[in-house]
Amino acid sequence: MTEEARTEAFLEYKEYKEYIQREFQYITKDNILFWNLWNISYPFDVLATYKEAYPEEYTLFSEMYFSCWEMSYQVDEKREVLVSVFEQTYPFVIDEQGEIINPKNILQQKYESYDDEILPELCILLLIGRFDEIYRGIKQKAERYGERAINAPMEVISSIIASYKWGYLFDNMDKSVVRDEVNAQMKLVKTLQTSRLFSLEDRNIFRNK
Repeated sequence: MTEEARTEAFLEYKEYKEYIQREFQYITKDNILFWNLWNISYPFDVLATYKEAYPEEYTLFSEMYFSCWEMSYQVDEKREVLVSVFEQTYPFVIDEQGEIINPKNILQQKYESYDDEILPELCILLLIGRFDEIYRGIKQKAERYGERAINAPMEVISSIIASYKWGYLFDNMDKSVVRDEVNAQMKLVKTLQTSRLFSLEDRNIFRNK
């Protein structure tokens, strides 16, 4: 890639990121959980193809994932149920040295050893972060679910690029699979600004899947 093309790609990525972060602020409260689940679906689906190699991780994520879908528009009524599901994994309690205290399951036990250069383990790390954001958002009754909810789409793009071993994110904005995901994200962030009910069947709405 020439320096001129690289600069253009960087500016394109910057414009996309600013658009998502701006429009995210207008997603309705009722649709925030769907936004998170939609963005989780990409790395979750990738991990599903490796579930025989990571059965315990996949099982823990599956319970949280499908519980959220089942209760996605009943968060206030089902808060205690959802929190109990999430607290099989969360919170991660960290000591002053940055070590996890009394790790309660495989995700906590192996957290430091997961390698983000290995695709399924990158997805595991992304999912740990994304589900932690949902857990804290639900437990604290937060409307926006924190910073990672804004940056979730960029994490999806990163996981796509990692899956193809393409290198840097903004060097690959012209790839068709990346453009398809960007277009899907831009459509979704606008759609979620009006009240509408979604279900598990919509987990990849607007994506070419």
